[in-house]
Amino acid sequence: MSDLWLDTWWEHLGHPGRRFALHVPPWGVPLPLLRERRRGLRCLRAAGGSSLRCALRCAADELVQVGPALVSALACRRDWDWLELDRLLLPQAHTLAQALRGAGLSAECAAPVRQRYLPLQGPGARVAAAANPALIAELTRKERALRRRGCLEFELVTAPEPAAVHFEACLRLEAAGWKGRAGTAMLSLPAKAAMYRALVPRLAAAGTLRLALLRLDRRLLAFGLNTVYAGAMAGIKVGYDEAPGSRQFSPGQLLQWLTLRWAHAQGLREFDFLGADDAAKADWTPHFRELARLRALNRTWRGRAAAFALRRRRRSRHHGACAPAELSAPSSS
Repeated sequence: MSDLWLDTWWEHLGHPGRRFALHVPPWGVPLPLLRERRRGLRCLRAAGGSSLRCALRCAADELVQVGPALVSALACRRDWDWLELDRLLLPQAHTLAQALRGAGLSAECAAPVRQRYLPLQGPGARVAAAANPALIAELTRKERALRRRGCLEFELVTAPEPAAVHFEACLRLEAAGWKGRAGTAMLSLPAKAAMYRALVPRLAAAGTLRLALLRLDRRLLAFGLNTVYAGAMAGIKVGYDEAPGSRQFSPGQLLQWLTLRWAHAQGLREFDFLGADDAAKADWTPHFRELARLRALNRTWRGRAAAFALRRRRRSRHHGACAPAELSAPSSS
């Protein structure tokens, strides 16, 4: 279950006083969770946003192996009341929820969300065929226009020291845009920036970093923080120059197009867009996976009381409805 993303997140953003280690025998290492208090309930949630998915690496066969041990480890403990495991593959979430219910716990899956991915294997035209044809035509035109303006460079940085240097420019570029104004840029939160500064050289040292850079006459137009794993490529962070003279050429989308072309030429099987679904990602691919949040209540007196209150609330709100309602998370106190 050793995962650079999860380990780095845990080191920089996993507050020591809130850490909760769940030992699952088949893994040999603890599953990291965060402990919270919400309306008197002792709540656990996935560290890094997707602990279990990182641990399982989307492998259904591994879930068959560790699933019973995970359920047993959760069901035998009385030091938690509410559990949330986020962004599980929908079949995995349903399998775990069923197993938890079989162990006497209340468990439901929240409504699934979409996460886009693009298959890359096959003829070269397949990459373009999956995307919006108008988008590809427009980006081809803008790439030519930029090349007429100067020296357009597309580079993938993989070595630790150059990656650390180039990433500082990427941080500044992101902070200069709308994310900086909204307070969501990496540099807006020192702990978050420190995490990514530590993550980049670690990924590079492991040989999995692909920091994509798009420059015009050595000026950074866009960047993409990517990683490769199991024959696939995943996009973690993107940023682009929002100045009018650059934005008219859609540098972020152009960088994505060049990155996909490179990944296809390398024989990678797919590109995972990660994060929430949106129209921009839908322009690149019609393919998506459904991810769900697993929510469970323990057999503690607090957990039973919360389960009873939720069932009563569902009956009052959805009296006569045929479909079962889902558990809703307690509000933070």
